[in-house]
Amino acid sequence: MGNICECCKRDYAGRIRSLIEDNEYSSDEKLCILHSKNKEKDLEIFKKSFENVIDEINKSLSKKITWDSYLFNKVNFPKDFQYDDSIKSQIKRTMKISFINCNFINLNFTQYTCPNLIEIKECEFEEEINLTNARFKNFIDFEETKFKKVIFMNTVFENKIIFRNTQFKKEIDFKYVTFKDVAIFKDTIFWKEVNFRDTIFEKNASFLDISSDESSKKDINVANRETARIIKDSFEQQNNIIEANKFYALEMKKRENELERDLKEGKNIFEWLVFKVHGLSSNHSQNWLLALFWIVIFTLNYSFLNCISQNNENHLIFFSLISMIVLYVIADFLNDYIDDKSLHFTIMIIFSFIYYLAYGFTSKDFYLKTFSNNLNPFSIMTELSKLDFSTMIYKIIIAYLIYQLIISIRQNTRRK
Repeated sequence: MGNICECCKRDYAGRIRSLIEDNEYSSDEKLCILHSKNKEKDLEIFKKSFENVIDEINKSLSKKITWDSYLFNKVNFPKDFQYDDSIKSQIKRTMKISFINCNFINLNFTQYTCPNLIEIKECEFEEEINLTNARFKNFIDFEETKFKKVIFMNTVFENKIIFRNTQFKKEIDFKYVTFKDVAIFKDTIFWKEVNFRDTIFEKNASFLDISSDESSKKDINVANRETARIIKDSFEQQNNIIEANKFYALEMKKRENELERDLKEGKNIFEWLVFKVHGLSSNHSQNWLLALFWIVIFTLNYSFLNCISQNNENHLIFFSLISMIVLYVIADFLNDYIDDKSLHFTIMIIFSFIYYLAYGFTSKDFYLKTFSNNLNPFSIMTELSKLDFSTMIYKIIIAYLIYQLIISIRQNTRRK
């Protein structure tokens, strides 16, 4: 009797002839070539051992020994291992194939048609998995698998597919991929950019709690507006309006990026301006706190300018205008590059407090009486004073921001 592989002993002992008896690999590890962590494996010997497992399971099935699947647990696959026709011909079509906790350097399913149920759970691909022109006719499960790089091209999934808790560590493009049945991306982590622009979903997909970060659960980075629209539409079909609104905001941001490219060519100038204002004022009606911040800032600034005018301190006008420009630049930067909402909130509070102090010391209105009167966009209707141009502009801005505040709150609480 040869060395005993601890993994084979646990997974196969009592059901098939022990591969454990003819250890063709590392006696130091007490593991056969299938389970050894040594990466310098002989590809032919590995493949022979892999096929032996399939052969022994087939023999045990003929003896009516129950198997749930062709099980490969904690197998460490060598580089350039091919799941080819010689292997496929040994697999019974009625049986499931399970790869659990396995490690792949790479794997190629190019031009491959698989009629079996496949599980590739809790596995890791160190380099690449290629699924070009592959067709999976039955259920496939990639739950909790980590892909460094995966290539999807003209791939067809005819049955349900699960990517639950799966991690894509590189940019991922589902190019010309067809999902004929339900596709589940629940809790999937897209570390880089994801692209569904050329993807066909014939049935609904689940994108609940997808993110771009394992710890902070940040919003994913969508490659284009169509990707955001597809995900938004999926949530809308499930009546998940709150999640749909998040991807509506991403869709609007991508449209804004498109308009910025048009702007460089001298096109769609006014449409870009509308999108820019809408984004900065409330993140496309998604951030009520941002709308409230601008209401406070504009009202304090308007009251501040009135106080400067009344006290003939015109040298402070320059400070007021520069501060508004600085706030615009900071808000634009936060909106485009910073996803941390708590940081947004902190910066808003700091600048609001600075504005309050500047206004309070200048006007002596620390209790904000003038501020409160100015905040009412309809207050001029009950006053005897005439409406000048600057006041009219201020009232229009405040009315717009109050509208954005109401819409933003409603967007995050409403039912369809």
